[in-house]
Amino acid sequence: SVAPIALLSALPASLPQAERRRLTTNGIPPIPPDTPDFGELAPSYDELRPQDANWWELAERLVELGDLRGRRVLDAGTGAGAFAAALAERWAAKVWGVDPSPEMLEVARARVPSSVGLKQGWAEALPFRDGWFERVVMRLVAHLVARPVAFAEAARVLEHDGRLVVATFDHEHFERYWLNRFFPSLLRLDRERFPTAEQLPEELADA
Repeated sequence: SVAPIALLSALPASLPQAERRRLTTNGIPPIPPDTPDFGELAPSYDELRPQDANWWELAERLVELGDLRGRRVLDAGTGAGAFAAALAERWAAKVWGVDPSPEMLEVARARVPSSVGLKQGWAEALPFRDGWFERVVMRLVAHLVARPVAFAEAARVLEHDGRLVVATFDHEHFERYWLNRFFPSLLRLDRERFPTAEQLPEELADA
């Protein structure tokens, strides 16, 4: 079975412009202070997140739940580009990927087909115009971003009846994580960072 849960919501793209801009300060998004720098991990990231059976099972569920096949999709937090490439190659999606790490984007550029566009940017300040995408995907990204701002930005770049598709870890996964016995504080930290299954729909609705 797949450990992450996939939660799907159709967000309104009609959030007033002034309200969206209020969520940032001088155009600079309030990035969480403990957001890790993935630059050093970029060369070996695929070894940490291999495209194994669980990876593909989650990908297929996201495509089905989010109706991603053939859609104009933004992969927010695309990282090394594995999911963006799969969307384009296997499901004929028209994909853009955005990520704050130039090192991760360098890995992604070597992987994705030429049809996939890549930009450096943050989920809290997406470098795209209003209503440009049919779907936005945040796959194992929600715990790394300022969610109220990032979700509002997703709503901004989505067309009126677009969808934001979020995949994150169920908190039950943390209870049985094998590293907990070696790092007792890990369980508390993960609970604080990751939204619960009850919390996430509320945050999406507020966006």
